[in-house]
Amino acid sequence: MSEEGAETRPFVLSLSAGLLIAGFICVAALHASVITCAYGLLCLYALAGPKQAIKALSLSYLMLLLNPAFHELPQVTSILRWVIILVAGLRVFAAIPVRSYRFLVPLLLFFAMVSVLALPTSSSFAVSFLKIAIFTFFSATVLAAFNSLDRSDLEELRRWFLTIAVVVVLLSLPTLAVPKIGFLVNGTGFQGILDHPQTLGIFLAPVAAYLGARLLLRNGPPPRMEWGIWGIVMGLMLLSRARTAALAFFLSLGVTLFTGSFSARKASLGLAGSRALVSVVILSVVLAAAVLASPTLSEMVVGFVLKGETGGIGKSFYQSRGSGISFFWSRFLQAPFTGHGFGIDASHDSVRNTNTFLGIPIGSSTEFGFLPAAFLEQVGILGLAFFLPFFVFLLRRSIRQADIGLTAMFFACLFVNIGEAVFFSPGQDGGYQWLLIGLCTAAGWRTQSLGSSDSCAPPIARRLHAGAGLAEEELPFFPL
Repeated sequence: MSEEGAETRPFVLSLSAGLLIAGFICVAALHASVITCAYGLLCLYALAGPKQAIKALSLSYLMLLLNPAFHELPQVTSILRWVIILVAGLRVFAAIPVRSYRFLVPLLLFFAMVSVLALPTSSSFAVSFLKIAIFTFFSATVLAAFNSLDRSDLEELRRWFLTIAVVVVLLSLPTLAVPKIGFLVNGTGFQGILDHPQTLGIFLAPVAAYLGARLLLRNGPPPRMEWGIWGIVMGLMLLSRARTAALAFFLSLGVTLFTGSFSARKASLGLAGSRALVSVVILSVVLAAAVLASPTLSEMVVGFVLKGETGGIGKSFYQSRGSGISFFWSRFLQAPFTGHGFGIDASHDSVRNTNTFLGIPIGSSTEFGFLPAAFLEQVGILGLAFFLPFFVFLLRRSIRQADIGLTAMFFACLFVNIGEAVFFSPGQDGGYQWLLIGLCTAAGWRTQSLGSSDSCAPPIARRLHAGAGLAEEELPFFPL
């Protein structure tokens, strides 16, 4: 089965999975004690295999990201969220394929260098070691799990994650009419059923990029249903007023178009080329004209960009991110080669806010805005040099995918770190983003999951041959 042919088959969302996810979220929102019980069940489910471990982790993050208007998370979740990662990791590494060791080598070298650098530089070596150890273990677990799966399993997980996004969107829509839930944090940014408007924004950005790339950058007329889904996702993302999400979306499409245009596999991508660029330009011109012609739209755009702040775009940027970038850069220049310790807030608030269990650090809250500057300040040039091989590995995997939507999703997961540094923080938002990174970089997308005799069979016939009936399990939502 050729890659090009595989990517043009109709795409389906799982109806049964959608009902399961919706039910899971609704039950978890009933009472805090339900979440504690759910973690036990998810740990057991994660033991079934790598694919199940991935699904269990995704449901775990959904519970962590639930809107506090429902209830406060029980204290025990600060421990249970790491327990399920440990269980998933042990299960995945028990069956790790030999090919997965390729990414483990640069990752472990990065872990070793950061640990060595933290010894003389970090204000709390225990916190720095905790954070780099968790990141290394979690990212290795996610990548190993996805790389152990064949194409049919990856197709199932792609349906799974897009179904999660659709469920979150559908459950969030009613909260537009309930400000005490949908606009709980600040009364202006929409958060839906998630815990913060920024959370909803960066949750939807990769999905918006995935759909946007397949709609705007690929050949062939996309179905109306797909435009509708994408329109709703984009609408809620903009209502969140998460500027980081909007910037990540546009940058991901631009970089995907650029890398695809120069790719040796341009034909298999189905890239529209100049037509895609013209479509994007026309869409931008139409939107710009609508904003200029409508005072209401103009006010909405200005409100989105400035978030109610005064003094213009420059001042707004400096207050939100510019001052932090300047601060981290000046700190980097003080120790350009070694940095000041991985995961340590320059104010040392992360050290003071460390949570422990039996004397062992299990959490240390930090908040970095612009990840590149913060990362350089923490690990210096030496840490960056050891990180680049691992990063290049991920980058090469993503741009080699036959599905241009996966490439755009990968870049969106990266670009959200321009304003919300979550790449090295798998405790909440970052962990879910890493699951999507694993999906976008999996090697199994380039393998053949069915025999060649089925390569030309209709999609439904191939699914029946694989033992996955369509009548009761899957809903043909939109062909891709």
